[in-house]
Amino acid sequence: MVCCGVVAAETKEEKLATIPKDLALEGTAVTGPDGKTYRSRCEPVFTLDRRRVAYLAFRGGRSVPVIGDKAGPSYLFAAPPAASATRFAFRLGKRLSDRVERWWVRIDDTLLPPEDWIGMPALSTDGEQAAYWTQPGASIVADGSYARKSMVLVVARRAAGKWQLRRSQTYEDAEALTAPVFSADGAKVATVVRKDGRAYVLVLGGRKQKERLVGEGHSMIGDPVFAPRGKSVAFTATVGNAPPGMPGSRSVVVWGKKTLGEKLGSAGCAVIGPRGRAIAFKIQRDGRMDVATGKDKNLKPAFDFVTTPVFSPDGKRIAFIGNTGGSMVGAFALKRGSDRQVAGGQFHLVVRSARGRKRTRGPAHDAARHATFSADGRRVAYGAREAGRWRIVAGAAQSPAYDDVGPPRWDGKAVIFGARRDRVLYRVVWTPAKG
Repeated sequence: MVCCGVVAAETKEEKLATIPKDLALEGTAVTGPDGKTYRSRCEPVFTLDRRRVAYLAFRGGRSVPVIGDKAGPSYLFAAPPAASATRFAFRLGKRLSDRVERWWVRIDDTLLPPEDWIGMPALSTDGEQAAYWTQPGASIVADGSYARKSMVLVVARRAAGKWQLRRSQTYEDAEALTAPVFSADGAKVATVVRKDGRAYVLVLGGRKQKERLVGEGHSMIGDPVFAPRGKSVAFTATVGNAPPGMPGSRSVVVWGKKTLGEKLGSAGCAVIGPRGRAIAFKIQRDGRMDVATGKDKNLKPAFDFVTTPVFSPDGKRIAFIGNTGGSMVGAFALKRGSDRQVAGGQFHLVVRSARGRKRTRGPAHDAARHATFSADGRRVAYGAREAGRWRIVAGAAQSPAYDDVGPPRWDGKAVIFGARRDRVLYRVVWTPAKG
């Protein structure tokens, strides 16, 4: 499939870094529970202004965190970096003996105090805060599994050039391998905890810096998300006691006193509109998926997979990537982290009305991701792959081709994105022709 478009004449590339030749772009092959072979891949992550880049590379079966041209020491355990406007945060771990590990969060060049175990970190948009779960006293038992301990949330704030740590009360369990979520202003952080065998959203912060539990206590919940001003939280809740993906399993979106998606099959992965009054979310029914709003009473799913929806800045339109003919593990299709786990088939940009059902579907691609509206809400840019090469697409216009591209960001009429060509990483400013 070839996308018929136009390459805009004005493209400016700024070299940010070169991946060292002694670092591999793929990790050691690992066999998953399904018997298939998987490899971790080097996927560059860029700050919000796309002026800095970080990534995980690989050497000798271990992971190497890299920021710009500076590679750090290797670790047995590592996760791709979280990014903010200015900083990066890595989750890193080492095994000291058969029974003991040490874990760190590294923010740029600073290692925060070591812990017995650490979950996935999140950064606030401005990069002045980080949040992550710890498990004090965690150890490895004789069969190689972890001895379960109580969980403590750490919120690190930067003040006077230093990171100051605040620890929450203890909880019996938490969704620690999903990063917490900050409100847009960084005043609050939300994550999922268990108390007395039930799941809640923990919200920490606000003027009095209190901890409070949101929800009535469900068997399982996930993917909390703040409204733009942080006044409300929406999340996915499992109905009944069946685990996700098992017979009888069904989920809904809970937003304040509203329960959404009950008549649409299963619902999840909610996004709240820019004014805090509208909501969109994924739905799944009879193996098909789509994106619904809080006003949809009946919607026949049209795709085999959809990505997390995004609102236009004025809240009038919603964009997402729809896939037909691809494959995805159904149990995780409604989770926010599943957007890049579908393979095969055709990918289309889909733009729908936030108030009605009018929608448009763009051309087919081998893969697509990262739909982003312009400030006026009239144009959408996204990454698309054809014949193994990635471009940013905006209407009929296409950027030059790269081996990989990051999420685009509109800056007036220009689109700014990070890209990789072979082992060189760039900041690209591309002005697409209209059409």
